[in-house]
Amino acid sequence: MAACNRGNNSRSSCTDTQMTQMMNTQPLKKSRVNQSISAPTLRLNVSAFIPDEYVADPHQRLSCYKRLSSCTQVGDLALLHGEIQDRYGLAPDSVERLFEVMQIRLQAKALRLSSIELNSHAAVITLDANNRISSQAIHQVMDRYKKRLCFLSPLSFELRMPHEDWPSIFRELTAMLQSLKGCGTNTTTSPQ
Repeated sequence: MAACNRGNNSRSSCTDTQMTQMMNTQPLKKSRVNQSISAPTLRLNVSAFIPDEYVADPHQRLSCYKRLSSCTQVGDLALLHGEIQDRYGLAPDSVERLFEVMQIRLQAKALRLSSIELNSHAAVITLDANNRISSQAIHQVMDRYKKRLCFLSPLSFELRMPHEDWPSIFRELTAMLQSLKGCGTNTTTSPQ
């Protein structure tokens, strides 16, 4: 069993087995009421916006932001991205980053993550208590990122990033989120 050693940090360490056991705990009762899924908090330290020079009219810019926030699937983002480029021309980097941030938000929301925060060399992912991540997906992520993954609590882990540039971080985050989704999700309905 590999233990997670946090060095001088005050957070406790635990073994893979202990962490898996904690991650597999589910609330005793699940409400049948349709719960609203809140958007995860993202602290990604990337410049993601629509510049005035790209969309000059503030009403049109606000409309673009509203349409972006109403996207519910990555495919919706791709369609909107194409539409915006058709109307306003090749998107500057800040607009490309905005679409990437929105993609991460959609993936995180689908998994019911609470937050994703980037610090100097790592991403800290915090799961919501009602997350939709299967134990198989947790194991897959643990296997894939063995030496770079460290659990901070039963609902939080840190993934050390090998690179500090945004394109590499974006690829790494989306691949990790896809791994968490890839093995199926926990659902509140029982099979028939």
